[in-house]
Amino acid sequence: MPDHPKSRSTMRSRTPAPASLAVGLLAATVALAGCSSGTDSDVASPDGHVTVENCGQQLTFPSPATAIYANDSQILLNLLALEADNRITAISGIRNSRLDQLRGMYGAERIDALPMTSEESFNLETIQAQRPDVVMAGHGWGFSVEKNITPERLNDDFDIPAYTVTPTCLPGSMEAMSPWDEAYADLSNIGSIVGHDDIAAEKIEELQQRREEMESAPRAATAPTVMYVTSVSNEGVSSAGNPHLFTSIIDVTGARNVFDHVDEKSPKMSWESVTAANPDIIVLTDTGDGSGAFEAKLALLTENPATRSMDAVTQGRILNLPTDMGRSGALMMDSAEQLRQALEEVELLPQSEIEPRMDLGSLR
Repeated sequence: MPDHPKSRSTMRSRTPAPASLAVGLLAATVALAGCSSGTDSDVASPDGHVTVENCGQQLTFPSPATAIYANDSQILLNLLALEADNRITAISGIRNSRLDQLRGMYGAERIDALPMTSEESFNLETIQAQRPDVVMAGHGWGFSVEKNITPERLNDDFDIPAYTVTPTCLPGSMEAMSPWDEAYADLSNIGSIVGHDDIAAEKIEELQQRREEMESAPRAATAPTVMYVTSVSNEGVSSAGNPHLFTSIIDVTGARNVFDHVDEKSPKMSWESVTAANPDIIVLTDTGDGSGAFEAKLALLTENPATRSMDAVTQGRILNLPTDMGRSGALMMDSAEQLRQALEEVELLPQSEIEPRMDLGSLR
């Protein structure tokens, strides 16, 4: 697929703003991910199967898989990055509002051609009805111990190999990995499963190069602080602590997560904690509708007595990102580029040659 055109993003706020805002070696990464050594796209492994390491286990999948059932956008984003659209037989667990955002990110023609089956997550009946050769999902994003829809059961009881997106592997199933290595592992593994090892290798190398370029960009004497917000309520916000992957995205820009001292992935922070932290910039994720939409979250921040006088709010230093840009995978550097650009535009970071590669203009 062609690269997305470069663009200038903008921050949005209901309050006036002073400015518009709109690594390891590849070989080591591939070894970590346990992927095969194939190099040609759309070429099957010699025996039609490939073994990869997933959640601490060596698992065997058909290769190339040609009938993948993907649940939730975490898996879909990886398949899109690997140009494996034609490998998908069914997609579930993605709300229509989020599909609208994906259309803005990838183009309506591409997204509308995908086999969307349901906004709800799959169940055993829908999986069996689609007769996939591989199921891809995550724990909490389709797979569920409580509902007895697990990779082990799909494989053992229904002879359907199942791949788990790495950030959702159950605690204790594997050694801890950095968010970057988790993303590289999934791209490598899924690339092998769909027969696109070469595209996976190129994508990983590209992400590493973009990451190195940003880490080499000029830094401020004091790193600006960023608060990443996934949801807002009358009690406070759900944010990102030190283990959250968005902390890694913030770090690579030269900024600092204002809650990096919190040793919890997605902590719920009180309004008192938010105002005390007083971040230089706020990143709001946008689910597209309802209480998760950008405008709904922004309204709570601008109307709440605890936050409406914060500098980031009064000066419009609030960045709107689609919710899927807070996911592990190929979009991590796109998120970092959007954030770096926003920080430069309000002079919280020195000017650099970094520009976003993904066009989010239609979503503003």
